[in-house]
Amino acid sequence: MDLRPSLLLAILPLLSGFLAAGALAGPQADDVEVKAELKHASDEVVARFLQRYEAALQAKDSAGVVTVLQEMLGYDNAELLPAGEDALRYKASAEDVRAVKQEAADLGIRKPAEIKAMVARRESDVQVLGVAIVANVGGEKAGPTLHQMFKNKALRKEKPRVAAALIAGMGQVRYEKVLAEVEDEYRAYANREVMKAAIRYFGQTECKSLAVARMLAGDLDAPEPTDVDAASNPPASYWQARWEAWNFVKRDVAWALKRITGQDFRPAEDPNPGDGAKALKYIEENAKRLGLR
Repeated sequence: MDLRPSLLLAILPLLSGFLAAGALAGPQADDVEVKAELKHASDEVVARFLQRYEAALQAKDSAGVVTVLQEMLGYDNAELLPAGEDALRYKASAEDVRAVKQEAADLGIRKPAEIKAMVARRESDVQVLGVAIVANVGGEKAGPTLHQMFKNKALRKEKPRVAAALIAGMGQVRYEKVLAEVEDEYRAYANREVMKAAIRYFGQTECKSLAVARMLAGDLDAPEPTDVDAASNPPASYWQARWEAWNFVKRDVAWALKRITGQDFRPAEDPNPGDGAKALKYIEENAKRLGLR
């Protein structure tokens, strides 16, 4: 049986809780890739999907669009690609904005920035599903299509949920041309979901970057200041946030290193230290054999 990787299982938590909620709310022991078997729909089923998608767009209701796209996720038909590509460009309609303002009023939310974020969430719900469909059915077009969207740095900053989905999608199709940009997102330590997706990308593509391998080895150990008394040392709140992000992704770090090196290395788990030094030594001694450069 031919099992193709699918973002179906990863995308649904995105919609129910900004990716961090539910099943992904803590560090995961992700030793294997989650794969879902994609079915092939009949021409009639595909036609109904596309008709319902267009009807939802005409109704200017993102919730209806999301419902149809969720159903499309389980299929591999290339005819679904235009709907996925269209979903990537989704912008909240006037009806979406009206619904958000009503919801905000009901909740007592008045700050424009918070209302703007609620509108962005509606857009993200659709865009994340568009990413998944493109990755599932886009073939050779999937990587370049997702990369083009990922080049939008404003989107990456304002919609980390979409950024994480894009990285996951490019990892799924093993699109290697975006490595440097994904590495930048990981090193920013700005959002743990983006970090998790980046680490998975490194492992899925079996990254050959020596710099990335070294970085991952270092991240088997908990982040901590080198000199707590230094004037340049960030406040405790900074290190607390760094630790929480690291704790969320540390097992994925170990998983990615195994994909890259073939070796098992343990992340720190109180009271035991991590294998950071051991991993780095192995990488340095075996870089040439592993093809790391």
